[in-house]
Amino acid sequence: MKKILYQLVVFILSLLAMNASAQTATSLEVNDTRDVSESPNSYGEKAIRADLKFLTTSGISTAYGFTTNLTISPGFNGTAGYISQLSFNNNGVFYRNGDFFSSSWNGWHKILMSDLFGNVNLEKLKVTDSFEFGNELDNTNSTFIIQGPNSPTGEASKRDIIFNFKNAGQSGIRAFRGDEWGTFLQLMTSQPRDATGMPRVRMHIDQYGKIGVGTVNPSSEFDVNGTISSHNLLTSGSIGIGTVNTEGYKLAVNGIIRAKEIKVESDWADFVFKKDYKLPTLKEVETHINENGTLPGIPSEAEVKANGVNLAETNALLLQKIEELTLYIIQQEKRMESMEAEIKSIRSN
Repeated sequence: MKKILYQLVVFILSLLAMNASAQTATSLEVNDTRDVSESPNSYGEKAIRADLKFLTTSGISTAYGFTTNLTISPGFNGTAGYISQLSFNNNGVFYRNGDFFSSSWNGWHKILMSDLFGNVNLEKLKVTDSFEFGNELDNTNSTFIIQGPNSPTGEASKRDIIFNFKNAGQSGIRAFRGDEWGTFLQLMTSQPRDATGMPRVRMHIDQYGKIGVGTVNPSSEFDVNGTISSHNLLTSGSIGIGTVNTEGYKLAVNGIIRAKEIKVESDWADFVFKKDYKLPTLKEVETHINENGTLPGIPSEAEVKANGVNLAETNALLLQKIEELTLYIIQQEKRMESMEAEIKSIRSN
């Protein structure tokens, strides 16, 4: 864009210089044709003219005001291209063209307007390469640069890109300086039913890469001040709910969990029914209970309070005890059947 504007200015100045030289004049006279509406075919060949016009006469605006039109007609019976016209006024710089033989112009296009404070208004601008404005522009790898001083720091150094909706709200992107080379980036939107329409910060990225949603002071890599709704959550680290200390566990919850189903994958206790399994005698079980206050292999109350309960391991242990109890019942059943048979035999004799 910078190259295009530069080439346009050089082109105009060159033409003016050629015209001045040909007329042995030091300036181009501006004709006062404010009330005259002129079509492209009225300018003739090889002409450069400057005319004072009403805005309404040139068709730029319906408001009262003046504009100065600079018209360039290359001529050569229309073979050298369209007639071009630039219009300069308080509203900006406008451009239009028309066929050499035509009685009407193509529409006006506003090129570029910068006010005294450097604020730029762009309309119908098509960028095909890179677009830069500001000062000290030297980054050829960028396509859009807003340049400014490096002080002050903090939010006072903000650079805003605002998307404005007439009689409604705004959305925007804000950047500002941090410490030394550090920078911040914010995304902003307006809130519904907020008559001010002023955008509020919704997402904040600080100079260390921490992202905050609903907060401008993220304390972690991703900090959300609000409720998160997600169908899937993938993480290679640990998750703490109600606690920041996961103690090495993948999921640590300081509170009550309610679930319809929990599936645990672990080893099971069917080894009890294998032929080589040594089932403790009831006497051995009784001795262990008297000495330790627990069933063999079951953690004590103190251990559970200190370390918690491993659900998979505990369920497997409970199943083991149930299977051992089943074997004890089968043994007792066989003994009872043997005793009943022996009693019947004694009675029959």
